This record gives sequence, C-alpha cells and structure tokens, in this order.
Amino acid sequence: SSGGDRKNLVSVSLAQVIHLTTKDDGLVVHRQKVHSLVAIGLVLNIEELVTKNIYRIDDQTRGAPIEVQYWKNDDNDSSNSRYVAPPPIMEKTWVRVTGQSRYDDKKPFIVAFRVEPILDPNEIYMHFLEVIADSMVLQKRKIESLSSGGAGGVINESRSMGAPTTGISVGGSHMQGFSAIQKTVLNLITKMSEQSSAGIHRS
Repeated sequence: SSGGDRKNLVSVSLAQVIHLTTKDDGLVVHRQKVHSLVAIGLVLNIEELVTKNIYRIDDQTRGAPIEVQYWKNDDNDSSNSRYVAPPPIMEKTWVRVTGQSRYDDKKPFIVAFRVEPILDPNEIYMHFLEVIADSMVLQKRKIESLSSGGAGGVINESRSMGAPTTGISVGGSHMQGFSAIQKTVLNLITKMSEQSSAGIHRS
C-alpha cells in the first residue's frame, strides 16, 4: 500500500467491513471510501500457509467472522520479496488488525499490514467507542457534503490511530440510530476531547 493509503485510518466493526465492502469500490462508509482500517476480533482459527497466514476473527457484530490474510513477504514481486515473520498470535485471543478491505468472488476479507495481540481488555471497549466516533465523523462529513452539493468521495482527513477525535457535533441528526447510552458516551468523549488534547483518562 502507498503512504497515502495509511494516512486514512478508520476504526470499523467487522459488520461494516462485511456489509459495506463491494468488489468495485472497496469499503465505503457514509459515501466515503475507507483506504485503511483498524478492526479487532477473537481469533477462531489460524491457517498457516507457505506465503501467508489466514486468521478467522469474530468481534460479535452482525455477519462476523471474517477472514484476515497476513502475507509473509513484503512485495508482490517474488524476485524482490523479503520474508516477514508472522506475528505470534494464538487462537482464542483478541487481536487488532490494521489493513485494507478487499473482495474476492464471493465475500469480503481483510489484507493486514499488521496483526497484534490485545493484552488489555479495555482496548476492546475503546475500539468500539472509536468505531462509533469515527462513524459519526464520516456521517457528519456526508451530511455537510450533501448540503453543499457534493457526493462524498475519498476521506481527506481522519483520526490517526490513538489520537482523540475533537469538534464533533453530537446533536440532532448526527445521533440518529444510537441508543441512549451510546449518546451519553459520545457526548462525554466529545466534551473531554474538546477540553484536553490528551484524551480521556480511564480513571
């Protein structure tokens, strides 16, 4: 992948990858193409092949599990490829996957740049909060684009992994489809992010 692709990291659920990925357009969320994604899941099984490892992961969202492919070389050209050791991942553990959504003849899957174990269970809950927050950012941009006569497109800016999302409007139409507790959490995230660039302390 090019350096530009890695600039747009969006946290997603596996349900979004499964239901919003098409063969022609890739992963599109709120009319905006997602180049690179971050997803998590419980590893159900691992298939170790000569050229790649295949992880089947499940985050308990609708449509999961999904297949994650981690290639063991860093170049499609075999003459110049360099072996990349697969990460030490075990079945029945949670992992974080950074990569791109692809579609074969039958179903979507993820090509991973990185697969790493999740050691702190709090990171699982934080990921789903980031999924909600990132989805709201994309929804807000879609609404702004439509109101100005645009039709969506490539994401120009997005949250870097681990950085707080600030300046999100969480009222009115931006909150449609969220439960009362999701609205409460999002309001808290937004309020705390606006007050401090350091994010929210778990305590």
